[in-house]
Amino acid sequence: MTLQNVQVGEPVMLIGCDGSLSVKLIAKVTKLHIILEKGGKFQRATGRQVNGNIWHSQNIEVLTPQNLASVKAYRAEFHRRRLATDLRQFQFCDLTTDQLNRISAITKEPRP
Repeated sequence: MTLQNVQVGEPVMLIGCDGSLSVKLIAKVTKLHIILEKGGKFQRATGRQVNGNIWHSQNIEVLTPQNLASVKAYRAEFHRRRLATDLRQFQFCDLTTDQLNRISAITKEPRP
């Protein structure tokens, strides 16, 4: 399936300029463009963003099972990194000794 065959209401994969991946729904399809529900106008032939500049431009692709797997993997990795960031900012001094012992035990487990 190509972008030429997509219909209103179908999901597409949105690729951000920073490499982020998400799933968006199509709101409108014209002869030349695809418009997403929450904004964004893309060329139907290439999937490139209309009026996007070289530094901040997005693309869309047809949502395939492989693309959906990529989106899920991206979300899982993003969530993991968010958790790591949250832990860096956490005040461990506020925890009880028992809680610190449990965290210490987890850090001593072999890593996958």
